[in-house]
Amino acid sequence: MKSGAFRLYCLDALCVLLFALGASYILLPLFGHSLSLGHQFLLLLGLLLFWSLLEIRLLLPFAVLAGAGLLLALIFWWQDESLAAFLQGFFSWCFSGMPEDPLYSHEWGRNLAYLLLLTPVVLLFWLLVRKLFSLWILCLLALGLLLFQGFRNEQDLWAPFFLLCAALILCLPRGQLRTNDRIRAQALALLFLPVILAGSFWLAPSEDEQWTSRGFQNLVHDIEDFFEYHWGDLPDWPITSMRSMGWMPQGDTLGGDVELDDQVVFSIDTNSPFLLRGETLDYYTGSSWQDTPDYSYGNFRLESLFWQGQRADAYGYDLPQDTSAIRSLLNSMTVTVDARIRCSAAYRSLFLPYRTRDIHVNTQQQDLYFNTQGETYLSFQPSYSYSYQAGAEIWDHTDSRFDEHMLLLEEMVSDETDAAYEEVASLCLQIPSTLPSWVQTLCDEIAAEQGSPYAKAMALRDYLSEQCTYTLTPGAPDPEEDFVAYFLQDRQGYCVYYASALTVMCRLEGIPARYVTGYGMIPEEDGNGYQATQATGHAWAEIYLNQIGWVPLDALSQDIFLLNMPIPQEPESSSSETSPTLTEEPEEETTSSPMAPPEEETPDSWNPAELLWGLIPLALFATFLYYGMTYFTRKYTLAYVEKHTPRPEEAAEYYYRDLLRQLALFGLQIHNEDTMLALGEQADRTLPTELGISMASISQVMNRLRFGGYVPTRTEIKQMAHSHQIIEAHLRKVLGFWGYFLRRFLPSFFFSKLRRPRRDKKSSQTH
Repeated sequence: MKSGAFRLYCLDALCVLLFALGASYILLPLFGHSLSLGHQFLLLLGLLLFWSLLEIRLLLPFAVLAGAGLLLALIFWWQDESLAAFLQGFFSWCFSGMPEDPLYSHEWGRNLAYLLLLTPVVLLFWLLVRKLFSLWILCLLALGLLLFQGFRNEQDLWAPFFLLCAALILCLPRGQLRTNDRIRAQALALLFLPVILAGSFWLAPSEDEQWTSRGFQNLVHDIEDFFEYHWGDLPDWPITSMRSMGWMPQGDTLGGDVELDDQVVFSIDTNSPFLLRGETLDYYTGSSWQDTPDYSYGNFRLESLFWQGQRADAYGYDLPQDTSAIRSLLNSMTVTVDARIRCSAAYRSLFLPYRTRDIHVNTQQQDLYFNTQGETYLSFQPSYSYSYQAGAEIWDHTDSRFDEHMLLLEEMVSDETDAAYEEVASLCLQIPSTLPSWVQTLCDEIAAEQGSPYAKAMALRDYLSEQCTYTLTPGAPDPEEDFVAYFLQDRQGYCVYYASALTVMCRLEGIPARYVTGYGMIPEEDGNGYQATQATGHAWAEIYLNQIGWVPLDALSQDIFLLNMPIPQEPESSSSETSPTLTEEPEEETTSSPMAPPEEETPDSWNPAELLWGLIPLALFATFLYYGMTYFTRKYTLAYVEKHTPRPEEAAEYYYRDLLRQLALFGLQIHNEDTMLALGEQADRTLPTELGISMASISQVMNRLRFGGYVPTRTEIKQMAHSHQIIEAHLRKVLGFWGYFLRRFLPSFFFSKLRRPRRDKKSSQTH
């Protein structure tokens, strides 16, 4: 074997080895065999060396095989065993997963079975690479194997994926290059092979089925989140709700009697108390609060640079605008919170204040996620107990002048335009048809003399605080009546009643509002920190003000937002004047142990192999685009046409038909009554003069061909090819990429073929 041929053989053998290794990794488990990648590599290498004897002498491998068979027979004769019995059950034993059997218990017997199973794989790729090379067939075969593995066991997809990709990369220069060029190209590809394989080990999933590279894993997660947010199906992340807190005794339906439970859920060390904000809901059905149907709130990794804009919008960092005058006012309305929160329940939701900036979880190295509502949650099911730190700048409702300052701030930003207001309003002004019209009339009367949105919201808040009575035993509401309407008539209830009514009433006055649940906090008995129990679960409203963002609003607390005193018992008197002085937040009850995990099911953990289903169509499309465009350009070259059309008249007909397709894209209307000469003159008037071509002369050639039997000369064919090339280049420029792809490439690629012109018997005899 010459040195050049030997180098080609070595490169091809490496391609075959990589292809066979990737295929055997997928196929062997189908027969019940579990074989390490290293063991498969050694067996395949031995098979390659054996079949490479074909390159030396055709009969040499068969001679070696006959010698091996004779040696096997001698071994059985020496051990006084039956070779016939061994061979009789050998194949069924191989394909049944090789169970324990005294006849086949030797290690050499197992390796013989593996060699038998791997031989067809090696021979297939040997033929495809060395004898019947077709990159398209190899690509389709590799794709079929990967798709099969993805459906069968997507958890174990990456090893064969990188092996087959590496083999295809080595095969790319294999095409129609000359021997020396091919050797150089494949040698260059071979230099990149260690980098690709090293990268595959770096990216390959580890034992926890996650990619070894944390940064790459995060990037893939961000890309997946982007596609799911815009076009996909988002997983149902479990957000802790009032139902799991024990404040919805009727399940998803609002209302009903509740009982208190003082078991501690959170212990909080903080410089200033705040509301632990959990679930946010914006769709009111008349009997319950839900997320807006068919609306995507997204799942975004908290620390991703990709989603920092979404994070700023969700947590309200950018509002209000930080001018000097506004900053001075904000300093008197906000307080900086630095808190450490210890969670004793297995909640995936992180309970945080609004406008939280810094979050650190003291648990496993897992990511935090958030959505457009500002809900924050873990990407994994937490352990029995965990803790986290939070830093935030929150609205200071303990300030007696807070409402006054908010009205002033609202006036200062009244001339500014809020880009997010329209989207917020589309979600948070929804009112169900079950709400009676008298509720709208009532709200109009309460807010009649108020000018700004916050002034109206304060009037509605004060009305509920003064006219309604707080009680934990209001009884079950009328199921046939709207929940808010029922409460405004009965005027007895707890935080769920107050928050629902305030949210709906604000919406009726054109103020975007949403329903929020979470926990309040009370001082611990020893005075060191705070705690939140099932009894301090709470619900309140948040309203959206132009250029200010979301502001909490609570009809149960005019002065402060927290349960910062021991939880009071339910008052004996139901007087409406005593209800505002009750604790800001009602006590809560849980129907299950506070240490139990939330009721929601944990979504399946994401597997990075799922990204492959998006990459495969993109790779196929890119491959089709590249090779399709190359072939489309080549099939109109003069060399290609002359090679595939033995007669000049066939070449002329081929070019002329496609020239007419080109002219149609310039708006040239072709009618049946038009003559060829008239059509050529019309085309010259339609085409830009700077192209410098003459369709009239081409029409004359075709006119003489079809009606006079004149055979075009090579110069005339060359002129047609030149004109075709100039018009094609101008079409690319005029139509743009996608216009050219859809209007020119696809129709011509599938419907433009070299065909011999039809001739009747008479014209053939004349010719």
